Amino acid sequence: MVRTVSLLLLSIVVASCGKSSDPEGETAGVSTPKTAVVPGGNPCNLVDDANALFGQTVNGEVMTMPNGTKSCEWKLSDGRMCGSVTMFGPGWNEVPDVPANYSAMVGSMSTLGKASPVAGLGEEATIVDGGFLGTQLAVRTSTALAHIAASCGGTAAANAEHAEKIARSVLGKL
Repeated sequence: MVRTVSLLLLSIVVASCGKSSDPEGETAGVSTPKTAVVPGGNPCNLVDDANALFGQTVNGEVMTMPNGTKSCEWKLSDGRMCGSVTMFGPGWNEVPDVPANYSAMVGSMSTLGKASPVAGLGEEATIVDGGFLGTQLAVRTSTALAHIAASCGGTAAANAEHAEKIARSVLGKL
C-alpha cells in the first residue's frame, strides 16, 4: 500500500518534471526529451546501514520507473515495505524547476494528511503522517529533492524518525 501511494506521488511529481518552457520540446529544430534522465547510482547506497536505521533486518531493492527514475525500497523479510527514497536532481532524474517540483510533491502528500514543515533538513522539508500508509517526507536542496517514505516503525513518531534519518543520510551524500 505504501508503495502504491509512493508511486502515485512520484508519478505526479515526475509528470510535472518534464514541463518545459519550450512547449514543443524543440530548440533550433532539434527535438529534446521532456524529461532528461541522467544515469544515477544506486539510491540504496544513500543510507549506510539500513538495518541499524530501521532497527531490524531489511533488504534494499532498486526500482526503476519507465522514465528512468530510480528509487530504493527497503522491505522486511515478509515483503512488507519498511521505507523508500526516490531522488530527483543531478545524477538522478533532472528536474528543470526544483522548487516547483517540491511544491507539487508536498501538494500530493497533503492529500494523505496534515503537512508540517521540518526544520533543519535541507532548504525545505515537509512531513505528513499518512496513518496506516506510513510517513511521507519531502526534502529539497537548491539542486535536488527527495521523496522518502517510512512505514515499519510501529508508531507515527517512529516512522517520522526513520524518515528523518533517511533524509539526513541522503542530504549528507548530495
